[in-house]
Amino acid sequence: MTDYKNALPPGTVLDNRYRLEAVLGAGGFGIVYRASQTHLGTQHAIKEYLPQEIALREGTTVHALSSKSGEDYQEGLARFLSEARQLVPFAGHPNIVNCTDFFEANGTAYLVMQYEDGLALDELAAAREQNGEPFEEDEIVGLMYPLLRGLQVVHEANVLHRDIKLGNIFIRRADEQPVLLDFGAAKQEFSKHSKSRGAPYTPGYAAPEQVEEEGQLGPWTDIHAVGAVFYRLMAGEVPIKSESRTMRLLRGQADPVQQGLDKLEGEGRFSTSLIKAVRACLAVEVKDRVPSVMELLLNLDSRGQGSTGREQLAKPEPHIPETPPKKPEVRSAPPEPHSKPAETGSMQASADGGSRGRKMAAGAVVAVFILGLVST
Repeated sequence: MTDYKNALPPGTVLDNRYRLEAVLGAGGFGIVYRASQTHLGTQHAIKEYLPQEIALREGTTVHALSSKSGEDYQEGLARFLSEARQLVPFAGHPNIVNCTDFFEANGTAYLVMQYEDGLALDELAAAREQNGEPFEEDEIVGLMYPLLRGLQVVHEANVLHRDIKLGNIFIRRADEQPVLLDFGAAKQEFSKHSKSRGAPYTPGYAAPEQVEEEGQLGPWTDIHAVGAVFYRLMAGEVPIKSESRTMRLLRGQADPVQQGLDKLEGEGRFSTSLIKAVRACLAVEVKDRVPSVMELLLNLDSRGQGSTGREQLAKPEPHIPETPPKKPEVRSAPPEPHSKPAETGSMQASADGGSRGRKMAAGAVVAVFILGLVST
């Protein structure tokens, strides 16, 4: 096990069932371990709540640094428990991270999830772009279509994800299916009265109503983030943050995101119908935005130029080659709310060439959910 200052030692058994084998990643809010179930021998990823700024470990026990930080620690622990509860209804869905167990011990809590082998979408995108092979339209839609099916289930359960981004989408190697990660910022039982209330968000992906303290949240909020994911894969960059877009519009200036889509349309790499759908996802005003996942799916189904048909879209591209996995690079926690977003790309592109749309970086991010799990 890699030496992490605050990590539990290898061989530690949690809840009399899970033997820790390795650290998969660590960040400001916790540590993720690879573990085996001692009775069944199954592999799992276990996320431990350990916010470094307000808590420390003495022996095996985690506790707040001071009485002053104790309230914040308990509040964070409650949110951690809420994340587990929100994942329970989605157990078994192929496109939503599977929570298999949750328990409290050592003064903190542990979220147990299915251990997967695959690649985080931000790593995949960076590797493809570094290799001169950006995603094509059918690949993008092929990846996003099943993910949207998963998001539709989330919304039907009256849950908003609120932090959809490339780093929270994982491409499973076994079946090349996308998996939506990190429900730490999710909100249950949304309604027309749901408000942002200063919840964490990722600049560039977050909708205008999400960055406002009194913004009205709904499925359209996640739709904006989905549009930002499309934009990132199409344009190779994250859209400018909502605050900047709003300020430019107030000054009578053009929306830079829509200008970016104009440029993409002029290049001819993507169909007009797809660009139109992404425009509607990224509309600043809620009234102009795609209101639901179902409507977005219908828009994707009705694409003209470049459409592969619904059956093929259900199988995401590109293929993940069977190559020896590289040791994943440990990464720090994502930026705090209101900070500049960083598109990370520690996965290096493969040196060899190959057909466009099929080759990608060698290696697997077996440290499943590092980006999502250590950041909530």
